[in-house]
Amino acid sequence: MSDHRHVTPRQAAAALLLVALTLTFSVILPRSVPGPAASFVPGAAEASIDEDGEPGLPAVGISVEEDLGERSAEHRLRELDELVELGVGWVRHDVQWDVVEPTRGAFDWSAADAVIDGARERNLHVLALLSYTPPWANGGHDDHRYAPRDPEEFGAFAGAVARRYRRLGVHAYEIWNEPNIGYWQPAPDPAAYVAVLQAASRAIREVDPGAVIVTGGTSPAGDGPGTISPHAWLRALYEDGAKPWFDAIGHHPYVDSDVGPDSSDPGNPWFQMAGSEPSLRSIQSEYGDEDKRIWATEVGCRRSLGDCEPRMSRAVELWRSYPWAGVLAWFTFWDPGEYGLVEGDWTRRPIWHALRRAVREPR
Repeated sequence: MSDHRHVTPRQAAAALLLVALTLTFSVILPRSVPGPAASFVPGAAEASIDEDGEPGLPAVGISVEEDLGERSAEHRLRELDELVELGVGWVRHDVQWDVVEPTRGAFDWSAADAVIDGARERNLHVLALLSYTPPWANGGHDDHRYAPRDPEEFGAFAGAVARRYRRLGVHAYEIWNEPNIGYWQPAPDPAAYVAVLQAASRAIREVDPGAVIVTGGTSPAGDGPGTISPHAWLRALYEDGAKPWFDAIGHHPYVDSDVGPDSSDPGNPWFQMAGSEPSLRSIQSEYGDEDKRIWATEVGCRRSLGDCEPRMSRAVELWRSYPWAGVLAWFTFWDPGEYGLVEGDWTRRPIWHALRRAVREPR
């Protein structure tokens, strides 16, 4: 119904002034002005990953080599340009604690800055992999795979990373790499990992409440001395109270086992995500957590296998069909031996072209 109430000249002038002030401040103020940090609620991360809006998921990216930031600028920029030409939307990159803070309180961000700045300049989303401990924080061990002695110290590092890179649009963090095998020393320990995950998640969310926290991508190993299978690992995380502290599950379903991604072989790392019994998805459902996505933070195929192109293409096709899929990060771009997309002289291998076709294929 129209409102024909009388408006006085004073009211009209006030309204005009309000409109003018609104227009003025809409020009002066940036598009998005962060307010005070919201009260932290475990498990309440927002759906968005990027302040510009959530990128479409499922998505495909590249897990680049951990030392990309230490390579020459010419190499690094050329590699990032190649990723753009491939058509991928994401870069998974190591931000290693022992590289950033080799001595307590002395930070060197140069390697991480070089990769993250270059990726964001090319509108590539970044999954920051936070891992590995300096000797001063792991009991004096030279092997950086030894777990942090104090989870809160790792949390402080994670918070520092989030504070530095939130302004560049980094809002996704993977906590450790393959903690279910020897990358967590002296032995895989779900309870100890959950303590580190909790500390990191809390610190990141205090800085960036909308950040997406991904559990450390699990190796597709079986249960044995020094290894825990992805299914047993995930169940242990839930039993140890991890549920509020992550937003997505990391897994490494490599496609270079004896069978390809279509196989229903129980040992097929790809099949273990949703087809096996139990599967990662069925364990999620068992704990009422099926709304969270799985991120395949490493998927690769050994060149010597000789069947990588069709396996990779099928993996991308399947990934895009799953309603629960997050980011698939192909491993890797630069490895002239087995897993790379190019030769040592930058000649593009057949798998480079196959990946480009798969990524650019209309959905």
